[in-house]
Amino acid sequence: MLKKNNIRKNIFWIIDSLKGGDIKSHLKEINMILDDPVSKRAKKIQNNNLRNILKHATNTTPYYKNYNNTHSVLDFPVIKKTLIQDNFEQFQSLEYKNKNKFKVSTSGSTGFPFFLFQDKNKRNRNKADVIHFLKHCNHEIGNKLYDLGVWIEKKSTLKSLFQNIFLIDISKLSNERIINFLRNLEKDSNSNKAILGYVSAFETIIKFLETNNKRVDNIKLNSIITNSEYLSPKTKTLLGD
Repeated sequence: MLKKNNIRKNIFWIIDSLKGGDIKSHLKEINMILDDPVSKRAKKIQNNNLRNILKHATNTTPYYKNYNNTHSVLDFPVIKKTLIQDNFEQFQSLEYKNKNKFKVSTSGSTGFPFFLFQDKNKRNRNKADVIHFLKHCNHEIGNKLYDLGVWIEKKSTLKSLFQNIFLIDISKLSNERIINFLRNLEKDSNSNKAILGYVSAFETIIKFLETNNKRVDNIKLNSIITNSEYLSPKTKTLLGD
């Protein structure tokens, strides 16, 4: 099993290398900045990145064009995502408006639905961010990951198997689905696996276990990673147990 996971990881980086190595390049920068954030080099890169994004916003988006004389992010207004969605054209970069982009969206399961576009560079940067933080959670590319979320667009079965990522749709998290999910976890002999998901999904699973006086003792996990919502100390403790 470990051998297969390593093969997946190696293939991922080979593909990235063949495409120009952008993800690895972003990952090296992210690792350097976050592992030593107070270093002169890290601060210089952070300041340059911030300056470039502010310049890009004021020079290429209609909404921010009136802020082209500002020099600090503190001079920019605090906005809500509803403002962006209601005035989407005003926030689109004219430089990228007619170029190939990837649509990224949230389901709205915890609030207001939101979508935006990413270019290839931003998409690769985001992938590098995820790789960095997953590693800090004891998870490596190629290891099995159970992802609890609301899926508007699902990965193909073949792609999921290749990436070793299994999607669990929490919008349909009935008692029967919880039982099947936990049963599959118990049967999964892979010791290098992790679960990623919304806090509310884990709370639903915990409530089901408490209500039915059940325990799960035979699941070997590297880590449980929560996202999107506030993780209470109680839920954190119960997940650890």
